[in-house]
Amino acid sequence: MTYNRDVGQISNELEFSLYNTDVDKVIADQIARPERLFIVPEINSRDIIELNVSLAQNIQELNSRVDKDVSTLIQRVETLGGMIYGGSSVLSDVSSVNPKRYRTTSLSETAAQGFLDITSQQIVLGVTEEKLGFDLYNFFRKINPVFLALTASSSYKYKNGNLEDTGCVSRRIGQYEQFCKYFPESMWKMMPELHSLKEYLAYLQRISDAVNYRLYNGLLDANWEELNKVRVDHNNKTFSYVPFTLLEPHQIYWFIRVRPDHRTIEKGGNSLFSLELRVPDMPTTVSKIQMMNSFVVGLSYYIADHDSGELPTPFNGEFDDLRTTAKYGLNNRINYIDMRKLADDLRRYAVRGLEDRGYSAECSRFNTLEKILIRGNDADLIRRVAPQNVGVLRTYLVSKFKEGLV
Repeated sequence: MTYNRDVGQISNELEFSLYNTDVDKVIADQIARPERLFIVPEINSRDIIELNVSLAQNIQELNSRVDKDVSTLIQRVETLGGMIYGGSSVLSDVSSVNPKRYRTTSLSETAAQGFLDITSQQIVLGVTEEKLGFDLYNFFRKINPVFLALTASSSYKYKNGNLEDTGCVSRRIGQYEQFCKYFPESMWKMMPELHSLKEYLAYLQRISDAVNYRLYNGLLDANWEELNKVRVDHNNKTFSYVPFTLLEPHQIYWFIRVRPDHRTIEKGGNSLFSLELRVPDMPTTVSKIQMMNSFVVGLSYYIADHDSGELPTPFNGEFDDLRTTAKYGLNNRINYIDMRKLADDLRRYAVRGLEDRGYSAECSRFNTLEKILIRGNDADLIRRVAPQNVGVLRTYLVSKFKEGLV
């Protein structure tokens, strides 16, 4: 069946940590292989490798490809004598890593350093209708805490060779708050209610103007050498990061990000633009990655086929909701609403969204969600292990990641 109001192509951007090998070796290794994975370096181009599972036509295809591609990536990393693991903390000393330089990581040295030891799961939703895109945007910005509570996996961090308990279930939210401190809050903290691409582009311009104001008034800890460096793009044209009039959509750090530059219809695809859901911590197993895919896409299918106003949205989309969820996880209550109950209520809508589209088999993924609601998220499970040192936690995560494929 063809839908005018639809979630078209779906993608994952999955950031994993490496140990005892590095990203360049993994990427070089695949060049001679007939079966290519779409893997790219991250800002930490030594310890974090990003696996892209791109442009799946439906949720079944996406989850099938995730399983296959992650399994292949594990095998290749192990062939090189390395280890790969999930969880949102990089358990290595990153003090000697030079951040990969983009415009944003050149505008703020603090931001560049802050990205070096955290990872996430990103779910990219192509939409075929503008109104649907902003229905989804406004819905997800309000219920983002649910996704964070389910995936929180970064209760510990590496510090001076030891493990440090962060006192949170997810350290990413607090770290974003710290490393984005020189940027205007509109660039990372405030996700406004929006209803059209025109509104979004006007807001993007205001953010860009605010960043430029801070840059030229000495309010950013900018790396001017990197900003002024002459670079060469894919078309062999030279450019520099400054001056600029408008930031690129991917240079905004909202946890639900609008991507009008993903105009895949013009490239032969079937989406008008995309949304990037960026709030989940990196799960520790493939089954949890797949569960999150089915949860988000199931809700998206439901909203595409019904009135989004039917769904519960008791939160207000404020950053404080994410901050308290990062601390308390599934035990958090916002506006007197229990996080576990809301996750279970939303699951019912996701199930209907999947079933109505003919993807009933994907509903089995919610067995994993049920276990999380009963046993706790990854951060809770890690705390019960009570790792005494970095090696113990890393070994636990490596094993858990491989077992999650079974």
